[in-house]
Amino acid sequence: MGALRISANGSSEGQRDVAAIWSTEHAMAWHPEEAFRRDPAGWAAAKCQRWDSKEARLPAFLQEIPDCPCTLSQARADFGRFHGLGEYLVLGSKRTDLIVQGRTSRARLLNGEPGAEANVTGLSAVAMRENNSDVVEVRFGENSQALEVLLNQKALNFSEQTWMDLNGLFLYSSPGQNVTVMFSSGAGVEVSGHGGKVLSLTVLLPETFQDQTEGLFGRMNGRPQDDLTLPNGTALDVASSGPQEHFAFGAEWAISNATSLFTYDTQELLDKFVYGPKHHPSFLPSFSPPGDANETL
Repeated sequence: MGALRISANGSSEGQRDVAAIWSTEHAMAWHPEEAFRRDPAGWAAAKCQRWDSKEARLPAFLQEIPDCPCTLSQARADFGRFHGLGEYLVLGSKRTDLIVQGRTSRARLLNGEPGAEANVTGLSAVAMRENNSDVVEVRFGENSQALEVLLNQKALNFSEQTWMDLNGLFLYSSPGQNVTVMFSSGAGVEVSGHGGKVLSLTVLLPETFQDQTEGLFGRMNGRPQDDLTLPNGTALDVASSGPQEHFAFGAEWAISNATSLFTYDTQELLDKFVYGPKHHPSFLPSFSPPGDANETL
């Protein structure tokens, strides 16, 4: 693959910083084999036919994959352990002062009355910062299913470019779909939207953060025994902890107005999360959804 540059004949070959026109990327004829140069269309067709023939001879791998042996209770455990309503420290590290905060909101019922909400929550906004970097917040736009990105509490526009080199971080956005933030320490955060209903959050950390994390995501050390560590350093017994204990654990990681990185630019956000509690104790999720917990999926 390559590109062609066309410039005025007054410029010497290889001269930099001159006005020029660039082509889009395409296959250069001198890179592929001789057959491509003789007949590009025939060369491409032969490649596709050989690939199709090889694909037809491969075994039907779907028939070799056994059915999922997981039970409903195991699937629920994999889904997550905390479904509180409020704003929380999802992950933090004193090593680089990395802070990733999450806001949860109740899911809306699609088939219910207008405005009806389900008894379950999901991520609706994520805010992050490391040391003295810029603050990035990702949330669903008001009355929109597209993702909105805020930089230091001001909305960003990605119509001209999809990436930005900012203070202490690199930001990339696939408009309306996902946002990736890479901090100078090597920590990476990706936020994705799913149909305007709930956000998914992925945090990738280098090995230097080993045993240096806290928050809802727990400690990164490969030892599940201390994943339920409270802000005071006390670790709950994972083996004997159930949904109620997980709920109480998550409530302890609620942030405060003083530590919040979020933007409160609507009256609804002010009422719910500034004037109201950061963790709403009156909301109790469904700890045991209906269904046979031992049923194989």
